Amino acid sequence: MLNTIVKNLEDNSQDTNVPKGIRRFAMPPLALKSAFFKGPYRQIDFLPALNKALGLKLPDLRAESATAQVVSILKEKNIALPAHRSLPRLMDKLSAAYLETQCQGLTWIINHPECLSPLSKSFFHPSADIAQPVAARAELFVHGHEIVNCYEEENSPFEQRCKFMMQQSYANVRGGNKVDEEAMKIDEDYLKALEWGLPPTGGWGCGIDRLVMLLTGKPRINEVLTFGNLRAVTRISKSRQMVRVPALSTYLSKSTSNHDGASRVTGVELERSDVKASKSRPRLNARVGAIITKKKKEENRSRSTPIENDRGSSSAEQQRLAVWLAGRGGPDPAEWLQNK
Repeated sequence: MLNTIVKNLEDNSQDTNVPKGIRRFAMPPLALKSAFFKGPYRQIDFLPALNKALGLKLPDLRAESATAQVVSILKEKNIALPAHRSLPRLMDKLSAAYLETQCQGLTWIINHPECLSPLSKSFFHPSADIAQPVAARAELFVHGHEIVNCYEEENSPFEQRCKFMMQQSYANVRGGNKVDEEAMKIDEDYLKALEWGLPPTGGWGCGIDRLVMLLTGKPRINEVLTFGNLRAVTRISKSRQMVRVPALSTYLSKSTSNHDGASRVTGVELERSDVKASKSRPRLNARVGAIITKKKKEENRSRSTPIENDRGSSSAEQQRLAVWLAGRGGPDPAEWLQNK
C-alpha cells in the first residue's frame, strides 16, 4: 500500500497532461522513493531482542516484583525513570532506548508485552525461553519513526476486564508515586458491548501526518499539520480586535406591513464582544443594514398580493387593509375579515 501511494505521487508529479484551466500545485520533492517501500521489512521480536540488547533476561512481567526489578534495570543502565514508575511506562522506556533505535529502514516490532497493549488479544510467546504472555500486536517503524500500529482486538469480555484491572493496578504504583491518571480505566460500557459479542477483529492505524512528515523529510509534525496544532489554533492574541456576531443571536423577526403594503423589520438583535475598536461598529451596522434591506426587497418581490404580507399585523391594520382592498375591487371587507 505504501509503495502504491508513493508511486502514484511520483506519477502525478510527472504527469504533463493537464486540462486547460486546471491549476496544478507543485509537488515537493519526496524524501523517499516508491522502491524503498517494496522492502524487505525487518522484524524485531520485542522480548528476545530486548533481552539481547540488555545482556540479561527480563523478569516475569506478571510477577508482583516485576515493576521493582525493571526499575533496577533502568537505574543500572542509567536510563531516566518516568514520572510514573508503572510497568507499562518502564517497558516503553526500554523499548525507546534499545529497540526503536534499531529501527533503521523498514522495521516491524512484534509481540509486545501484554502490559503495553490492554485492548489487544494476547498469547504465550512461542519461545520456551520467554514463557510469558505477549500481545498480538505489531508496529511499523521507518527510520526510527512509528508509522503504523496494528493488533488483534481482545473480544472476550472476561479477559478484557482482567486487563483493565491490571492497568489500574499498574497505575496505583506504591512507593510514594502519584496515581497515573492516563492509565486505562475500567470501561463498563465497552465490556457490556463485548458481552453482546464481537467476532474476531483486527485493525491497524497509519498516522497520515507522520506519513507526510516521512515523505517530505520534515522533522517536526507542526510543519505538515493543515491547521496547526491545538495550542496554535486556540491561542488568540489579546491585542487582536474582534467583533463577534453569533448566528443564533442575530435574527430577523417576521415582517409586518402597514396599510400601504410597505414592510418593516423588527427584532434585529446584534451581540458584540467588548472590544476597544469602536471604529468597526458603524461599518458593521451599515453592512447589517444593507443585508436586511436586500432581504426585505427580495421578500416583497416574491409576494404576489398584499394579502400575504399582513401576517402578524394588528386588527386595526387588517381593517384598513380590508377597506383598501374593497376600494380596489377586492373582496367584501366583512367576508375577508371573517375568513382571516
